[in-house]
Amino acid sequence: MPRNTALYILNRLDKEKCTTLDRLIENSVDKKNLLSKQDRALFNIIIYGVLRQKKRLDYIIKHFSNIPLNKIDNQILNILRIGIFQLKFLNKIPASAAVNTGVDLAKKYKNQWSANFVNAVLRNTVRNPLLPKLPNESDILKYISVAESFPQWLIKKWIKSIGAEKTKLLCKSLNKTPNITIRANTLKIDRDNLIKELTPFVEKISACKISPDGINFTKPSTRIDKLSAYKKGHFQVQDEAAQIASLLLAPAPGDKILDAFAGLGGKTGHIAALMNNKGKITAADYDKNKLTLLDNAVKRLGITNIETKEINFLKKQIIPEKEKFDKILIDAPCSGFGVIRRNPDTKWTVSEKNLQKHGLRQIKLLENLSGYVKKNGIILYTVCSAEPEENEQVLKAFLNNRPEFVLKEPCADNNLLLKISYSDKLYKTFTSVHNTDCFFYGCLKKIK
Repeated sequence: MPRNTALYILNRLDKEKCTTLDRLIENSVDKKNLLSKQDRALFNIIIYGVLRQKKRLDYIIKHFSNIPLNKIDNQILNILRIGIFQLKFLNKIPASAAVNTGVDLAKKYKNQWSANFVNAVLRNTVRNPLLPKLPNESDILKYISVAESFPQWLIKKWIKSIGAEKTKLLCKSLNKTPNITIRANTLKIDRDNLIKELTPFVEKISACKISPDGINFTKPSTRIDKLSAYKKGHFQVQDEAAQIASLLLAPAPGDKILDAFAGLGGKTGHIAALMNNKGKITAADYDKNKLTLLDNAVKRLGITNIETKEINFLKKQIIPEKEKFDKILIDAPCSGFGVIRRNPDTKWTVSEKNLQKHGLRQIKLLENLSGYVKKNGIILYTVCSAEPEENEQVLKAFLNNRPEFVLKEPCADNNLLLKISYSDKLYKTFTSVHNTDCFFYGCLKKIK
């Protein structure tokens, strides 16, 4: 069942280019509750493992197959990826189980000829455990691309930007399974007491190193939303890099704040806690369904100063002065390259052209949202990506046309700023350095 479900998800990802892994899993696995706890664990290992190691797996298939990769049926290719992932990356799965289940899947969904082909490739892999050898390191581009399983164009880009060694480290960190990271809801509980409350139900629990309210842990005894502390509104699931965004915005009690792309409300809830429920937050998004989930989260967390609004910020609007905001958080839609460790499908769906498109859209969003902030007000621009096309280049293009705005230091603890400083007044987190998602932060002030 877990392999069958993994195959179904991989096939859907191939067919539906506009969908995402997390959305597919939520709709096809979580809501239907088809898998036992043990089967769900194996499903997770296989689906995330195959997507993380896809390039490496295809390199192995290419070596052992007598049919070119581009001639292999997509469904059979995914069956082979699942089988070879188990053979090469999972120690506890017997080789016979990996081979036999692969053959059974081919029989079920294709035909006997396909089953024979799958059997031959998988058995060749078992018989030759030391083959194929990785590309020679003299071709560093090809070597890292295959060894760490990333698109070659992205490796080339990163080597040019940060060098080969740092690129290797970044790839390795993005291929690791991340811990679960949460943020204590300080409207109800502090971090120390939340750690005590959760300790009996999780493993390897510890305080985050940068965010003062963040906690990491592994292997909860039950689903996160079934934990008593969750039901009581004692925490939100949120990566540490996302928590940093709210800290850099520095919301204060009494502020009037716009969270422009609120999504499910992770940052919105943090802003409310930092404001001690005093002042007003408008949580806006273009996705009505997300705002419904945000409203539910707000109730669970005991937050009373949030109003949700459905707004499309790609449409420019004239905002009366009295309706403008003291501070705006723009967590702009982006490539998502900074959260590849949580969404490994991203590295196979986003192209170099996509980065340029994202950048142009982000400039437009920043332009439109700049009209929502008061004089002397603050805009914090952040994205879950460390790519210059979505970071420095966006702010540079915006500031070139908008002299009434200047780049400024965020109003945050110097300790925090030192840990994530990237260049003059710009800040980034890197998975390989901070053990967080990769994020970018830039703070703008409207001076006239």
